[in-house]
Amino acid sequence: MPTFLCKCCYAIMAFVLSGAAATANPVAPTDRPADYSDSLSLRIVSNQAIVRLPLPRAVYLNARSPALHDLRVFDAVGASMPFALLDQAPPAIEKKAIAQVAIFPLYGAARNAGALPESLQIRTRSDGAVISVTTPSRIASDELQSLILDLQPAALAAKVSAAAPVGALALSLPQGMASYNAHVAVDVSNDLQDWEVLAEAAVSWLVNDRGASVGKHRIEFSPRSFRYARIRWLDGKPLAFVDINVEYIV
Repeated sequence: MPTFLCKCCYAIMAFVLSGAAATANPVAPTDRPADYSDSLSLRIVSNQAIVRLPLPRAVYLNARSPALHDLRVFDAVGASMPFALLDQAPPAIEKKAIAQVAIFPLYGAARNAGALPESLQIRTRSDGAVISVTTPSRIASDELQSLILDLQPAALAAKVSAAAPVGALALSLPQGMASYNAHVAVDVSNDLQDWEVLAEAAVSWLVNDRGASVGKHRIEFSPRSFRYARIRWLDGKPLAFVDINVEYIV
């Protein structure tokens, strides 16, 4: 709850300026109690130089300014007193909901890496859920180009709205693999047709000769909503991550 501070240890008065006067001259240098339409008596028994008080509800009801610009504090003889308003509302608590996305690897010729081939076929259900991502002309020598991610299963598992903002993707290596380094880009889309670059990041997993490991497996970005994502490689060998978790900001 906002409070106001005043250097006073005896009776003071808080006044609310009338609408007409507030519009004409909101910071008049000759403020007097008589210039205000509403008042509230406050009595402080304290020998402290600064006193904190909860702002009475009546001030909100009678104020003409939503930001309380028409609030003044006067002492018992009508002299203006300094004060400050402090907002003590509790800060918003940010929570995260984490769940796995559906992963669809996209294979193609190495020379075409980084672009979606024109012959790409993406099959979806009526609700937009991706069923498969294939290229009709795929041959045995084709390599992994990118990963298409469908966030709908994650939203359902995390019990969040499909429009909830996403703040990060967390990647997991295949079982038995300990070291890996790459530089990847994350593109996002809501229709699997128009893609926008969201982030670029280096990911790495390192293991020393004693078995200790360190890693950077999260790709963070400014929270935003999207339905589909695509991971493509800018540097390093493409890898089909065993799991990719999405972090929703609730």
